[in-house]
Amino acid sequence: MLTIGFALAGCASGPGRERVAAETQTAVVTAPAAPAVPKLEPEPEMAEPTAKRPPSPAKPVPPPKAAAACKVKPDAVQWVHVSGECRDGYAHGPGVARSVKGKRRYEGLFADGHFHGEGNYDWGAGVRYSGQFRMSRKEGSGTLTYGNGSQYTGEFQDNGYHGKGSYQSADGARYSGDFARGQYHGSGSYVWPNGDSYTGQFRDGKMAGRGTYTKGNGDRYEGEFDNDAMHGEGAYYW
Repeated sequence: MLTIGFALAGCASGPGRERVAAETQTAVVTAPAAPAVPKLEPEPEMAEPTAKRPPSPAKPVPPPKAAAACKVKPDAVQWVHVSGECRDGYAHGPGVARSVKGKRRYEGLFADGHFHGEGNYDWGAGVRYSGQFRMSRKEGSGTLTYGNGSQYTGEFQDNGYHGKGSYQSADGARYSGDFARGQYHGSGSYVWPNGDSYTGQFRDGKMAGRGTYTKGNGDRYEGEFDNDAMHGEGAYYW
């Protein structure tokens, strides 16, 4: 959630500048919840086969040894290998897998049973990721789309937004810039659905440092921010 509230901490006088009373603008942006991890259902037990006496006393021929199933290493859920290449009993190379419960699906590259390389991961209900994986975690460049229409495109590290990217929420708010550990962090620009915008520094998901906040009607504040509020030296123009 990103909430902005500000109290004017400083202004400049002179042509085109006047002192103004403190005012507050609040906008709330709620990030979509991560897809829920479904509980696994127990596998049904196999019925015991009925033993049959061979028609003759001849020694029965043992059946051929069944080939070992190709395995996929679990992430948050258990997986079943559907098709593709296999090495040493594990999915390796291009292939397809589905979750045991059947709701999730992965299609792409594997390495020793892990999702590794380019792939597409679908949670169902409109939640999907297309991009790069490393050891079954989102790592590198990709696009994560949520069921409500929110979307992040950019860099990932250890399953989280990290690096350069852009995020657009279902209500139309959007951010473009730096991310760290899943939060706005560094330089970036945020635009609210009502047309207000902020360009400047972020720290741990909040406006902090120098930046410019511009209202939809053209009024703007240029100066210092801290904890999502105007704080320090700055000037307000209208």
